[in-house]
Amino acid sequence: MPLELNMPVVKLGTPALQAAQPVIWTAEMPHNLNIGKFLAQVSITKLATGAATKSIPLLTDAFQSFTWKINGTPNRVRLPYEIFGALGENAVDEKNNAGTVQYFQGGAPVAIVGSMTPAAYGNGVVTGKTIGLIPVLIGSFEDLMLQQQLANNTTTVAIFGLPFLYSQDFRKSYKAALAMALPTAFGDANGNVTGNLGGVILEMAMNPMPAGAGQFSAVGFAGNIEYDTTLAAQGSAVRLLKEKRLSKGYNAVGDIEVADQIKNIAGEALQFVLLSSNGDYIAKVVIKQGTGLKRTQTWEDNILSLRTSGVNVDGISRSQFPIIWDRTDDPTTGLAMDPNNELSIVATIGLAQGQGALVGTTLQINTGIYGAVE
Repeated sequence: MPLELNMPVVKLGTPALQAAQPVIWTAEMPHNLNIGKFLAQVSITKLATGAATKSIPLLTDAFQSFTWKINGTPNRVRLPYEIFGALGENAVDEKNNAGTVQYFQGGAPVAIVGSMTPAAYGNGVVTGKTIGLIPVLIGSFEDLMLQQQLANNTTTVAIFGLPFLYSQDFRKSYKAALAMALPTAFGDANGNVTGNLGGVILEMAMNPMPAGAGQFSAVGFAGNIEYDTTLAAQGSAVRLLKEKRLSKGYNAVGDIEVADQIKNIAGEALQFVLLSSNGDYIAKVVIKQGTGLKRTQTWEDNILSLRTSGVNVDGISRSQFPIIWDRTDDPTTGLAMDPNNELSIVATIGLAQGQGALVGTTLQINTGIYGAVE
């Protein structure tokens, strides 16, 4: 059946933000349903700067991280910029999943009307349309244009629309998209609930809220869930695209093994690995499983391969290397994990042209593994 819309989500707790320490906000998803998407609406207010500069609210002003917990166990962990925006993981699958933003000053939406000159807006031309009266994609050309239109030294409110995806629309068949959704209850052949997966919680680590000009001063949070009433078969293992954040330190250019950070569990499938450095180039990746060579690609080869497979590569930098196995509707077509064959992923780190020293010494390893809920 089609996913139903607009069931409001219950907030378990939104304690007052503190000036000196972070706090945790939580939101509990409804029980006994099949989660397709959680659509959060977040408002962030940023005070006037007290100078001839703009107040531009960012998700990272208020949020440190988003963690999805099932029965208290983290199954998905991401930082805001890792999910949302033109460079986020959502946008790699489909640019329209980047999330949206709309800006307000003095209680009115900030908008651009008519024709814009190329020099003022990055050599782009906008003619005969109004931008800003409805939300635009985070990090898009329209977003950057609207930011330039903000008045200096003026308090700004940004309202963000953030899609947290379980069911994935970029999969072309409804059945395939539904396979990625998250059933929270078990049922019998007649559709009666016979058990519960446990509480599904979105935990948000909130930044301290410092006082003073140019700082964020308020955050609002609400959300709705898209769902249907599909139940998991009693006794079956509920599967989920689990998203883990891992990291590996390095202190020189050359080859770095990163797979030693990844759990190799039988019956699970590695769908993607996104490698990100702090600015150093990732020149090449070589992947082996046991004695078998699975993939060897330069950064350029990989980008071309992803583009021809329909992946949105426009936001990928030389400091990122997305390794995407699942390029079909079938979520099980990722690389099958095999504890009897050691997984090896070796990334070759290089310096950006003209760079005399490493920018950073941590390689971020974001994984997506389709497997049993933990």
